[in-house]
Amino acid sequence: MTAAPAVPSTASTAVALAQELLRRTGCARPGLPWVRESAAGSAVDLAVLERGAHLLDLSEEAVARIALSLATGRPVDLRAAFGHLTRDHAEAVMIAVAVAGGHDRVESRVVVADGERRVESVPPLGVWPDRGARSGDEGLARTAA
Repeated sequence: MTAAPAVPSTASTAVALAQELLRRTGCARPGLPWVRESAAGSAVDLAVLERGAHLLDLSEEAVARIALSLATGRPVDLRAAFGHLTRDHAEAVMIAVAVAGGHDRVESRVVVADGERRVESVPPLGVWPDRGARSGDEGLARTAA
């Protein structure tokens, strides 16, 4: 019999990102059994969430499973999860994935066009609406045509 990998208990970057996703989608609201309140604020007990995610509606449960995957590195069935996400939850998940990959800030990249290299700036792929977005540029970064 193989034991399941332990759920991390430290506030690593991945766990913090998962908790941010859960908070922004309403999956970490007060009163839920996995939400722990303290003087420092609220935190999500990921082990309790893993056992109780079925208590959420289908979209929230999909968010919870994706957040658990971000926090622990364990696989999640994205096809099944995406089929249940509401539009707002899908947007939050896409932003979380962009943040996890470091694509939440302006970057430079080298492109080769007509045999010449040039450096171009690219906008963030996604940012949380109240973090770094320009006025009118909320959620996923919109690219100009």
